[in-house]
Amino acid sequence: MSKFVDNDQIKLELYESLQKKDMMTELVNLSSRYLGNPVFLMDADWNVVAVSGNAPKNDLVHRIKSREGTSFMEYARCVTEAIDSVRLQPYILDSPFAGQRRMIVRAYCDGFYEGHLTILEKDRLLTEMDEPLAMMIAQVYALALRIQKAKAFPLPDHAWTKLLQDLLTQKLSRRTEYELRLQVSTTLYLPSRMKICRIDSRSGNITADMYYKIAGRLESRKDYVAAARYDGSIALLVDTTKGDGPLSSENDILELAYKNAVYFGISAEFRDLFYVHRYFQGASRAVLFAKRWGMQNPVQNYDDCKLYDLMTDVHPPTGNLKQYVADAILSMIEYDKLNSTQFYHTIKTYFNCNQNVSQTADRLYIHKTTLAYRLKRMQILFHIDWKDASQLLFLQVSIYIMEIQLT
Repeated sequence: MSKFVDNDQIKLELYESLQKKDMMTELVNLSSRYLGNPVFLMDADWNVVAVSGNAPKNDLVHRIKSREGTSFMEYARCVTEAIDSVRLQPYILDSPFAGQRRMIVRAYCDGFYEGHLTILEKDRLLTEMDEPLAMMIAQVYALALRIQKAKAFPLPDHAWTKLLQDLLTQKLSRRTEYELRLQVSTTLYLPSRMKICRIDSRSGNITADMYYKIAGRLESRKDYVAAARYDGSIALLVDTTKGDGPLSSENDILELAYKNAVYFGISAEFRDLFYVHRYFQGASRAVLFAKRWGMQNPVQNYDDCKLYDLMTDVHPPTGNLKQYVADAILSMIEYDKLNSTQFYHTIKTYFNCNQNVSQTADRLYIHKTTLAYRLKRMQILFHIDWKDASQLLFLQVSIYIMEIQLT
């Protein structure tokens, strides 16, 4: 049993049980498995909170659940006197009111008594060897009770900011992550789906004044969760289950970006807050590409930049990526230069509009008939088969490469 207690894996598994929806049931059954005997969890008012699945139905704890009759009073008195007499140590209770021998352990969190757990001697004898493990379980149980009480209260803004900074700046060990998860779950409603944004100034680092000005504007959004200064930028966490549409298409975000001369890089969607540092890297890459290319749209989604990211990762921008470009695209660019045509801009817009003729014509400010004529001319001049999916994919990738090479 002593080896059990020294094993950090047990505490981590106990922590994991508190992340489950039915945390008390998970915790009591896990505790029972470790201790080899039935376990009962009770709060400070002697209400039964949870009972392990292997507990006998005729046990005293089951019988006193209604808190009626002398059995409850006698049991409560015996337990209270016994625990008080040995202060914080576990106590093996021998009492005619209890029936079978049992170990009683008080559960404390931050020095406050939250409840107690009872280990019934049924499948194996209770000994002093059980005490360290029982006390460790009692500490986790006390934290579970604290979580249960405090979960409805929101985390203050300053605490959110500190949490976001901690998650972005440090690579947490497994133990630290579990402890922080528990700390968060005591007071925090976590969105089921999130995105992290990086906001960078076009002229340098985000100053304190810029941070408070921009963060103040963002706090009124329905999807706002938290903001923090990090790495010379602003990290903005948003709840994607709230609000309307992607951030990059919202006029207020674009207006904010233009007005304050900042870039917004938006990560892919994620579900676990503790992976936020990974997704912040994607948001940072989106900002990097926006700066490098001088894009007209200062708000960029990393999902839209992944192909660029892949190509620049495999083949740095200083290399000659043109060797991978389709001949049709190279010929098109050269033809445009010689003849003052706009075939390359047309095909790029056509793909950006998902090959929708109406949207492409509107974007180019031309009639649909004119666009149809251009597409036909491109088919003839550059040997493009608009029904060949493989060729169209190659053309789109080639356009991505040219965008990198031209900037």
